Amino acid sequence: KKLVNSNFSLLLTKRLMVSSKYLAISAIFAALNLRIDQVMINPLANSYEAGIYAASTTLCTFFAFIPASFIAVMYPKLINSFGASLDLYYNQMKLYCNIVSGMFYLIAIPVLIESSNLVQFVYGSQFLDVVPVMNLQIFASLFLFTRMLTSRHLLIANLFKYSLASQFGAFIVNIILNILLIPGYGASGA
Repeated sequence: KKLVNSNFSLLLTKRLMVSSKYLAISAIFAALNLRIDQVMINPLANSYEAGIYAASTTLCTFFAFIPASFIAVMYPKLINSFGASLDLYYNQMKLYCNIVSGMFYLIAIPVLIESSNLVQFVYGSQFLDVVPVMNLQIFASLFLFTRMLTSRHLLIANLFKYSLASQFGAFIVNIILNILLIPGYGASGA
């Protein structure tokens, strides 16, 4: 067996490395965006508020599994349609955006209605302070769900710089809003 592939292309490798740097940095900012609130709550409010936020985030993260799974399953179809026809691709993106939005309502409405019971069931009645924070996070999950789909579009369309710019912008806005809102509103401000 050959140890070196004769089809190796240094030029292609260099292009992939250059373009992937935007994705790597974008992924770092995406991860930071998901956790910066928790990091900032304790110094700007207190450990109680940080615990409330952590408990709420744990529950809300569970519900993000449903649209994330749907988008992961549909991603290969989006890639294929992008290569076949832009009209087909954009029609599929519209359809998937509508489906993801529908998932949001199917998740958010029951969770908002039953949030007190859900928190009592999972954590007990001593954690009812989680409910208002969870309700805000569930409402905000619409933006998370649509961002999941938008991220796939940016990848498919090779718009890596836009992915980085949007993740970085969201990170900066999140920090500024946390500085302004957490001291007065605690976990709800995050």
